[in-house]
Amino acid sequence: MSGIFSDESQRADAFRCWLELFFDDKIEIQSVESNEASQSSRIGERKTDGSIYPKIGRDRVLLANLEVKSEPGNGDCYIHNDAYYKEFVIKSRKRGSEFYNRTCLPAFLIDLDGPNLSISGAVCVPFIVCDRLTGILPLDRITYDHAKADDIARVFLALEKSIHILKDYYKSVCESREVIYPWFPCINEINLEEGTATIKYKKRHSTHRNLWIVEIQTENTQEKGLVKFTQTYSKEAHNTCFELGLAPKLWSVNNLQQGWKIVVMEYLEEYESLHIVDSEIFSQTKSVVKNATKSFHDSGYVHGDLRDENIMVKYKNEKVDIKFVDFDWAGREGEAIYPESLNPAINWHVDVGWHKLIKREHDHHLVDNIYLDMPDDKPSKKRRRLSEWMG
Repeated sequence: MSGIFSDESQRADAFRCWLELFFDDKIEIQSVESNEASQSSRIGERKTDGSIYPKIGRDRVLLANLEVKSEPGNGDCYIHNDAYYKEFVIKSRKRGSEFYNRTCLPAFLIDLDGPNLSISGAVCVPFIVCDRLTGILPLDRITYDHAKADDIARVFLALEKSIHILKDYYKSVCESREVIYPWFPCINEINLEEGTATIKYKKRHSTHRNLWIVEIQTENTQEKGLVKFTQTYSKEAHNTCFELGLAPKLWSVNNLQQGWKIVVMEYLEEYESLHIVDSEIFSQTKSVVKNATKSFHDSGYVHGDLRDENIMVKYKNEKVDIKFVDFDWAGREGEAIYPESLNPAINWHVDVGWHKLIKREHDHHLVDNIYLDMPDDKPSKKRRRLSEWMG
């Protein structure tokens, strides 16, 4: 792979042959040459540089796809391979593939940009997510850099094993008649103070947020709850807010792999987000929200993200009740800091910045923005724009 190739097809042919030798014919890689392969290496209307695309049951399933460029700078392998995967997902959906309905269509995407290799993983959940699983692996260095050669060999051994495991997974789905919900998380148990509880996922709460409406079942109880997956969360701030009557009950924060956490809390059945409540109700929330913010601050905590979407409202018997949610950044005043992931489109306080302390005035600034330019009988400019955008 360290040589110079006159065109993309020559490098792709050489790479496929190299992979076939490595896999020792245990994994069939379809080329685009033969009549049979021209069908099995075609995804939608596109021909690939090679695909591991076996037929399992009545449907073909993509285990891995190859995208090759002759030299760096001749296009983006990663983007092109993502496009092939998207085409495969669309094709599976149109054909009514049982794998589309019963799995999240996991696949590996193998990119070779000149002599530089990288491997990604792709799933449909139901939107498409592609993430790199390796860094850039320079194949032209393996002849003299033995440490790098060892690393690359381990990657290929892991890839071979993973492709076999993936194929066995699809076979097990094909052979099983069990009802499967592929787009639900795989974490089905959590630890509570009372013992282990089972999670039954009902539906996704929000398309682009890691929130799920669930049923929490213990030995003696069954309650509706909300599950959140996040990398940071202040259990102390949430519990303090709950004791003030300003947050849903927090049942558990369990640690997962790779720094992730699963947060399980009460589901606020009769509440809706402040940014979508009726304008007449909205105008009555201002003093309630400001008083709640002061109470939270007086307990020694700051929130950091008190936007209207993180304030839940219930209006009943002409009374407004509010709850704060999303305690990812919250914490003790003087200790809690902002992360790197600050959305620049949000009108943050002028002193807000990466790794800076979260302060009371920052929370007040966000709350004030919610009600900016709002006479008592009219919605704010922001809410007028939002209502226009929503239809």
